Amino acid sequence: MRSSSVAWLLEQHGIPVVKLIGGYKAYRQQARSDFASIPILCVLGGMTGVGKTQVLGRMAEMGAQVVDLEGLAGHLGSAFGNLDRIPQPSSEQFGNDCHRALCACDGNRPVWIENESRVIGKVHLPQDLFDALRAAPVWVVERTLEERVDETCRVYGEANLQALKAAFGRIRDKLGGLAFREATKALECGDLRKAAEIGLIYYDKLYRHTRTRYPREHCHAVDGRGLSFEAIAERVLMESKSH
Repeated sequence: MRSSSVAWLLEQHGIPVVKLIGGYKAYRQQARSDFASIPILCVLGGMTGVGKTQVLGRMAEMGAQVVDLEGLAGHLGSAFGNLDRIPQPSSEQFGNDCHRALCACDGNRPVWIENESRVIGKVHLPQDLFDALRAAPVWVVERTLEERVDETCRVYGEANLQALKAAFGRIRDKLGGLAFREATKALECGDLRKAAEIGLIYYDKLYRHTRTRYPREHCHAVDGRGLSFEAIAERVLMESKSH
């Protein structure tokens, strides 16, 4: 009766209230079921720097249904993903936000999300959503190393120097002492491209390891070399219709 009493009190003060039948626990169970049964889920993948977020944004502008997991998490998904230290939601709130975004989608049309690891910054994907992501077909955007360095510099070009150095420090052990020192020196000299290349070497190894550990049954390459983000988005949507 406590929830009903609080709802009544809020309603008396003109605050709109929605009462969940079965309570919050029932809602969470329903969310898990919905995550596990997304009718048409499509995943956009690719190495760091190919511009997946940019491509998804163009796809959304073209009318595709896109759920921006990184936007909901307030994090770009790597050691460099939140240099401004924007507060992230709790994992529970993130899961609720993901569910709300998915419920707003048309179940008769594909829902596109970015290929993500289990953790985005400090928040965890709901397990059922992560499992659905891993089982869904993925379209992997391919771009040249130079294009990926360009995009990495565009994203982090205005970032604070100390924040960038701290981000490299967070991956120092796996990057290696020599590579860490070279990246730090490049940043101090204003050579962001060299620092980006060093960072991409690390993330490329991580990407290949993940692909080996989590092989995908339905994986489709999309050649985005030399193309704009708009053109890549058009190609992804076009090729997805044939599968």
